[in-house]
Amino acid sequence: MSTRGSRIAQRVMANRIGSSTRVIAGEIVKGRVAAHEKHGENSIEAVPASETGRWLAILGEEFGEVCRALTYDQNMNLRDELLDVASVAVAWIAAIDAEED
Repeated sequence: MSTRGSRIAQRVMANRIGSSTRVIAGEIVKGRVAAHEKHGENSIEAVPASETGRWLAILGEEFGEVCRALTYDQNMNLRDELLDVASVAVAWIAAIDAEED
């Protein structure tokens, strides 16, 4: 493939990745808001980044649900469970960033 063709292919892939990532990011935001409304003051949005054990336990629980969807409970929606993992990871990153500011 020519250099020009390679650049075009990279732009096409970047646009595809960017587009799908924006959609998924929007779903993560909606999920975090819904979870916060559901759990109120017990929401992960209030957990300081320094509580790494708590964050890891929350993330591990969500990852466990992904594993369960793959092995035991085919009625679970794998995509939804992966979004939950992503939501927790993004919330943890946000907590880290908030503590650094």
